[in-house]
Amino acid sequence: MINKSSIAIHTAIHDYIVVQQRSIPHLEHLLQLRASDWRVSNIPNCYEALINEKDLLIADGLTDKEIEQLSKLTPKLTLLCNQLSQYPIPDTFSHNDFHDNNLLIEPKTKKVTMVDLGEVAVTHPFFSLSNILHHIKENNTLHDDTYQRLQEQAFQPWLSYASQNQLIAIMSIMQQCWPIHRALTEYRLLTSVEEHSAQQLLGQGRFFRNLRVWLELNSR
Repeated sequence: MINKSSIAIHTAIHDYIVVQQRSIPHLEHLLQLRASDWRVSNIPNCYEALINEKDLLIADGLTDKEIEQLSKLTPKLTLLCNQLSQYPIPDTFSHNDFHDNNLLIEPKTKKVTMVDLGEVAVTHPFFSLSNILHHIKENNTLHDDTYQRLQEQAFQPWLSYASQNQLIAIMSIMQQCWPIHRALTEYRLLTSVEEHSAQQLLGQGRFFRNLRVWLELNSR
């Protein structure tokens, strides 16, 4: 079961996707407001910028060897992004940390309010979908069929853009490159706060955890 009201979670996902789709004509305005430019075509460039922050990565626990391995995976990430670009799902507004703990649910009305909008970006909308599904599964005891229903319901608003099979294929690609999205989110946070605060955050594995998952996925 899901700790928070499942109806509220479904409503939150649906309403969030409405916001994403309505943002499509306004992406340039978001970029002008300094939202992170993580459009699919630009993600490999963002990844390279992150990997070049060697001192930052080492301070967070990565080794020289791991950083070298990460650098060698740039072509793999480029390939995945090229695959994503072949599907008719556009980049949209992204909360970047969209999950159940960033949703406030009013107990009586079940009205949902989304909070923590400090890391907004323009990127592929399924990064957010992958994020909330991952957190719901991690924070709750979900049977596979419950998780599957949540995913299928989240697909519904996108069926006017792509077929069910295409959406499933996109999610499969997302499962491979989602750790990079998480690492970029942490990078944006650490480079946005004062140096003293950033130093306190380093060493907590904020990069290490996500980039290690990426390495493990590509060592199989």
